[in-house]
Amino acid sequence: MRFKPATLTLELSDTTFAVRQGWASFGDTRIEATPLATAGDCVANDSQTGRGNIDLTGTPFSIEPGQFQTSGFNPSGTATFRGSQIVNLRDGGYCGSIGPPENVLRLAFRTPPSRGPRPTSASNR
Repeated sequence: MRFKPATLTLELSDTTFAVRQGWASFGDTRIEATPLATAGDCVANDSQTGRGNIDLTGTPFSIEPGQFQTSGFNPSGTATFRGSQIVNLRDGGYCGSIGPPENVLRLAFRTPPSRGPRPTSASNR
């Protein structure tokens, strides 16, 4: 993937530095890499055995909601947010998937949690 700071997006189809192992075949199409932030399967109509997870915990970024879409033949899927930094994906179908359109994941700067007032020591009085 490639991070684009000017637009706060991740280009998910860039596999320049990815380590790949194995491949999948769907008819005459050979797939050697699956983009980050996608899930899918080719099991049966409306199945959801494909899983994916995005976890930005420990970063200053959150994941913009409303950007995950299902595609393929008889897709069935969900994108479940746990807060603003974690998304769990489930999808499938008779070759269906879920992911952001055009393999671009939109991010936002996350507002850090409030830490409250700083304690004062006796020497500062």
